[in-house]
Amino acid sequence: MGARNRLESKRFEQNNMKKTGLLLFLAGILTLHASAQIPSWQQVDVTQENREPSRTTFMSYGRGEDAVTMDKTKSTFYVPLNGAWAFRLASGPGDIEPRFYGSSYSGEQSEKPVPGYFAETSKEELAAHRPPALPASHAVGQYRTQIEIPVFWLDRDIYFRAEGVKGGLTLYVNGIKAGYSEDGGTPAEFNITPYIADGINTIGMEISQWKTGDWLENGTQTGAGIEGDVYVYSQYRIHIHDFEVKTSFDSLKNTTGVIDLAIEVVNNFNFPDSIVVYYDLRDAQGKPVRYNTRETIVPGLGQRDTIRFQGKLGDVKKWSPENPYLYELVLRIRYQGRFTEYIPYMIGFRDLKMQDGQYLLNEKPLELNVQAYRFSGISPDESVIRAELKSLKQGGYNAIRCAYHPRKTRLYELCDELGILIVDEINIDTSLTGDQMGAGGTLANNPEWVNAYRQRIENSWRANRNRTGLVVYSLGNGPGVGYNAYQSYLLLKELEPFRPVMYRPAEGLWSTDRPSWTGGF
Repeated sequence: MGARNRLESKRFEQNNMKKTGLLLFLAGILTLHASAQIPSWQQVDVTQENREPSRTTFMSYGRGEDAVTMDKTKSTFYVPLNGAWAFRLASGPGDIEPRFYGSSYSGEQSEKPVPGYFAETSKEELAAHRPPALPASHAVGQYRTQIEIPVFWLDRDIYFRAEGVKGGLTLYVNGIKAGYSEDGGTPAEFNITPYIADGINTIGMEISQWKTGDWLENGTQTGAGIEGDVYVYSQYRIHIHDFEVKTSFDSLKNTTGVIDLAIEVVNNFNFPDSIVVYYDLRDAQGKPVRYNTRETIVPGLGQRDTIRFQGKLGDVKKWSPENPYLYELVLRIRYQGRFTEYIPYMIGFRDLKMQDGQYLLNEKPLELNVQAYRFSGISPDESVIRAELKSLKQGGYNAIRCAYHPRKTRLYELCDELGILIVDEINIDTSLTGDQMGAGGTLANNPEWVNAYRQRIENSWRANRNRTGLVVYSLGNGPGVGYNAYQSYLLLKELEPFRPVMYRPAEGLWSTDRPSWTGGF
């Protein structure tokens, strides 16, 4: 594309963005009006609005030397939002102050730390009702902070990310509703680019104490608020949106590792353009051991393309609980002669498969000695998590079950590093509705909730599927089988044919796999 045509395309794009921003502004007003009639947190079939599809957790870097540190605070594309936020406690939905999310609000307010809770919740309060009814006592936490967007971000896509929220999260940017999410067991991410202005921007979070999704989270009623990190980050407008990595071993020589990569690239310019995608693989000492590149033209206007690589690595060091050897994978994009993005990710070479009814890890029977990891709430310091995991391993356990819901990203990274296998549990616990399959019984057999089930499964799978230590999925905790449980099993097996899927209530039925297992649940 010539310089003149590119300039004209840029001008067209800027005018189009202004029109899009106006439409989003009007849509935000209409959405606010509609939600005032039936709030999102009160609707079974509304699990999220304008939330980005869940994807692998990663950080984008502008320089290779920063990327290899795996420290997101070194990225110039990252701005943390943890800390003190302006706060207003609404006694109920009718007491919400919409003006609070604007920059000029000067009414009554205090401060609350993020992460942190603003109200308590308990299973007993929920148990007094039947789904989808919620307790009458319903506080709403209103949070607000301001952020100055770096000037060089203004031609980039900007994302807001909350890594754990208990309650129904409604996001506001400069007073406009930007989205809603209620699956707090996985990170919630929103593309806030259309709402961002030059200079100072106001970010608001409205968190409802209760939501219909609480009927799927019976095991973790600890409090309402923010449990994980909150931050904003950006990517160039043509960037890596997601990726999937699989490892195995050559069928003729099992000391040769095979890596299969699928890298999804999105182009948010208004015109197709050419990029070069790279991957580099480095050993534990930082020595390059494998790389490849591919040039492709990505269609514009938000369309995506998937670039696939397969490579082989001789004398590969296998990952196992006994020897958790990790390689560093770095993905790169070159656009118009310069590198615009580096994404690092740690992987191990291991092979998981079923043979003659037995699951094998690196050709050996998969024997799990599992300890339920029941910690819920605001994540402790990394040193505490590391000490807990080391203690479990010293006690003879080689695996943990993320009881009740998936955990924060750092736990999975530490398990990969320390050689601890993971049973990843979907954020579903319906113990309060019992195990009866008839009307008014278990939600596992109520088709009105099937979309909520499916959404949580896909969110969890997409976020954690590249973790080396993740070897088993659990469909959740709590009793009940039926339509939703069957559909959940089928969806996970479609997404992930090789990892076993277990669900205790389905013991003896076709809708569960069970590898050899000892230890706690």
